[in-house]
Amino acid sequence: MVFFGFVISSKPDNLNLIMTREFYREENSKTKGFVRWALSLIFIGLLAFGLFSFLKTEGRFAGEFLKGKFALVFGEITSDALSKKAIASNLEKSGVKFINELPSNIALGASNSNEKNIVSKMYGQSLSMFRGNPTRSWYGTGAIPKNPTIEWRYPDKPMCSESSDKGETRVWCGNGWTGQPVVYDHDGMTEIIFGAYDKNVHFVNAETGKNARAPFVTGDIIKGSVTLDPDGLPLLYFGSRDNKLRIVSLENGGALELWSLDSKDLPGIWNDDWDSNPLIMDDILFTGGENGWFFAIKLNRGEDTNGDVSVAPEILFTTPGYDDTLLAKVGNNVSIENSVAMFEDTVYFANSGGRIMGLDIKHVEDGVAPVIFDYWVGDDVDASIVIDEDGNLYVAAEEERLNARSKEIGQLIKLDPTKADPLVWSVKVPSKAQYVMGGIWATPALHENFIYV
Repeated sequence: MVFFGFVISSKPDNLNLIMTREFYREENSKTKGFVRWALSLIFIGLLAFGLFSFLKTEGRFAGEFLKGKFALVFGEITSDALSKKAIASNLEKSGVKFINELPSNIALGASNSNEKNIVSKMYGQSLSMFRGNPTRSWYGTGAIPKNPTIEWRYPDKPMCSESSDKGETRVWCGNGWTGQPVVYDHDGMTEIIFGAYDKNVHFVNAETGKNARAPFVTGDIIKGSVTLDPDGLPLLYFGSRDNKLRIVSLENGGALELWSLDSKDLPGIWNDDWDSNPLIMDDILFTGGENGWFFAIKLNRGEDTNGDVSVAPEILFTTPGYDDTLLAKVGNNVSIENSVAMFEDTVYFANSGGRIMGLDIKHVEDGVAPVIFDYWVGDDVDASIVIDEDGNLYVAAEEERLNARSKEIGQLIKLDPTKADPLVWSVKVPSKAQYVMGGIWATPALHENFIYV
């Protein structure tokens, strides 16, 4: 459950949570008038300083100075003190509190050609994975039409089926936790591919809204997003609640299973589902399972003797996302349900016990991937970690256990994994008495200087 929607503006000297324009009206009119008068003088001075800097540096405008000192909020310029006071007043009514100040900016839009730290750009030849790239930070290009119309609706009946878990059977309908499709452009056609709660992977012709090929049937519901091969091979990667992680060939107009991994054949502690959206990089698949384990799997993609696409997967490395210390704190609900994120030679993931882990994968093909980052936020993290161009992590945590650590750390968290104390800032999103659970279940989105969740 998400009880609040957030738009956060993070500047070098402040952390602003923008709720509505109305909070300015809470300020005393006399104080507001004085502050606006003072700010107007300051702003004129800053403009003059900026113009002088522009001329002095022959076009290198000192905009960062201005941006670092003021935040543009709904068209008005607010001083740090005014905005913090107004925001704090507004948030206190909702039970949302700040913990730390934000000393660093969220800088996005990196043009680095290294695919392991792509930020806000698409990875692969089309939309091939949840949130578009290994840092989980790409959302499309736009623009969204002002007056969209429904071109087609798919399918002609609800996507529902019965599914059992831990002795409980119920009907599930729709798409999974993330529900994001991939886009497959080939042979002059665009297919929209997604898994659903009717136990099928669907392949839809984007132009007609009809089946582009027969659905691929699994033995149970599909909760996570599918991954299309980012290197353009006709391969699809996905997991299901039938305990299988699969690789399926899309050649010849069909959907043929080439390989699967059964979570019941592996040591596990919580459950057997595969919710994580697989990440493919350098012929290696990275993913986590609800059994609490992380996997790095060499795909060995190629062609068989008939010239058809082939795979020969081998597990390079596995590790549990939990240890005895974590189990003593939270119990055995330590499944990995979010999607692995990557920055440079480090992969990051979290589990339902609130443990954030970073593994160095430089030598993963040798079976070595040591833990180089380990941080506990106290409660369930199902949302995927998002990474900015500086390698900072943005984590959204639920609030179910109501333990001391969760109350201390908060539920929207920025971490700098290079620091001895990685907590940069956090926001509390507490449970309300009438709700069983609180916190944030959604994956944050980064754009320019803002976080949306």
